Amino acid sequence: MENIKNKISSFNKRFNVIDTDNNEQKFKNLVLNAIVNILNSNIQSNDLETYLLKYMFITNTKSIVVKESRLLPSLSIFGETINPNDSLIYSKIRDESNFSRVIYYLQLLLWSDDSIISNKDKKLLYDNFKEAIELSNVNIRLKCVKDNNSNLQYIFYPSGAKELDNKLVNDVAVWLIKYPKSQQKFISALEKIQNNGDIRNTIDDLRLCLEMFIKQILNNRKTLENNADIILSWLKNKNVHVNIRNMYRELLVQYTCYQNETTKHNEECKYIELEYLLYLTANFIRFIIVLDEAK
Repeated sequence: MENIKNKISSFNKRFNVIDTDNNEQKFKNLVLNAIVNILNSNIQSNDLETYLLKYMFITNTKSIVVKESRLLPSLSIFGETINPNDSLIYSKIRDESNFSRVIYYLQLLLWSDDSIISNKDKKLLYDNFKEAIELSNVNIRLKCVKDNNSNLQYIFYPSGAKELDNKLVNDVAVWLIKYPKSQQKFISALEKIQNNGDIRNTIDDLRLCLEMFIKQILNNRKTLENNADIILSWLKNKNVHVNIRNMYRELLVQYTCYQNETTKHNEECKYIELEYLLYLTANFIRFIIVLDEAK
């Protein structure tokens, strides 16, 4: 994939090609093509559209507008030939101007029961959507993680710096499989961020994620505040430098103070602060996991 992207970039430079296309539109075109290819032979449209109708309009009650087009080949489903533009998911993604809604529709596909879309086909969708992200350079990420029952979960979330996402969000989401309660809250926070969910509830998920994780590491039932000093001793036993130990504890104390102000006293939280909390939570966890695995 990276090799192809580099070749395209080199070609554009050689021929002085100026890319003026909208990245979000590129992404939509790529995912629509992927959906059509999978719909063509794998998805039972009646079950899928019933599922989509149930959840697609929870926060959007506008009627469906289907436009005519002959750009794509017809599909054969249940012995009937239909235009792919007649399918609910195709028409909604094509006509949707709100990009976050487009991602929500794609997330619904990946959330669907395997009786509607098989696990094999969801993996195909995941691979194609991930490729579309890379080729279009949209500001989102798609992650595949296993839950405690070894079931695959595919999660969209807004991206920050790619290096941070790979080292913190992606790695932590995978590593937390040994800490299922904590992983559940981390994934819940990512889903809320992706769907522009309630910020206060998202902050609470992040706090619970960290609290449950540290409880399991220390094998106790104390609150996050009461574990601040205990984690200091744990870090000392791992031969962590005294300044890093004190920094970790101080950040943890300030983290809990902020959480209390925002979740218990209804203080306003800005999205940029929420993004910082996401990375900070992941960094708290990653540091401990790396130290714990080093044994």
